[in-house]
Amino acid sequence: MKSEAYKLLFGSNEGQFNFNENIHANTASRILSYLVFNLTEGFSDINEASIQTEFNRFLRIKFNNSSFTCSIEPIAFGQKRLDYLIRHVPTHEHLVFYEFKTVIKSNENSITERMVFPDLIKLALKKHDHSDCHSYFMLAGKTSVFKEAIKNEGLRLPNKFENKYSRDKTVLSIEQLRQVLNNETFNDHFNELENRHIKKISISPSRWKHFESMSVLFFKMNNNIYKD
Repeated sequence: MKSEAYKLLFGSNEGQFNFNENIHANTASRILSYLVFNLTEGFSDINEASIQTEFNRFLRIKFNNSSFTCSIEPIAFGQKRLDYLIRHVPTHEHLVFYEFKTVIKSNENSITERMVFPDLIKLALKKHDHSDCHSYFMLAGKTSVFKEAIKNEGLRLPNKFENKYSRDKTVLSIEQLRQVLNNETFNDHFNELENRHIKKISISPSRWKHFESMSVLFFKMNNNIYKD
């Protein structure tokens, strides 16, 4: 049974936040507007921390005088914090997790599997440990870079550029992840997946917003796929 906090955040009845359809979509629009405005004005020194700050500013307004709070995660797996979380203050229930990646500056012209897969693993672990949570991976920045990256068969991200209504999901096996993250630096990541018997990670496209040369892409983590 879903908790009362879950129903309050994700529900669409009167007095509920309707997070999926309302706040989440508006957040994507807000980040895109921030990118376009600053780049139009010549303010190109925008990085992941800048996006995180704007993201936080917007959601704090939405949750003002509510029982929810949002922040950078204080502690996390392997001492590597997730970029952002939303939790219910009275019950300490963690309900939404985010990881961000940005490609905005003039010298940022690619996004690779090694930049993306560790974040997806961290989100999958959170999805396992907090059964009712929602986990999202966000890309913000140059549309041209993202279009090129998503064509990359190695990256395997779902693609809504060609069909904006697509809900096609991508499933990544541990074996596929290991082929890319073939370095002892990531051993702890795989140990944690195996300890939880997570065999595959599944992601779907969520909200995608574009304007001129900028895009904001959200991917939603689906339920993890476990061993028999």
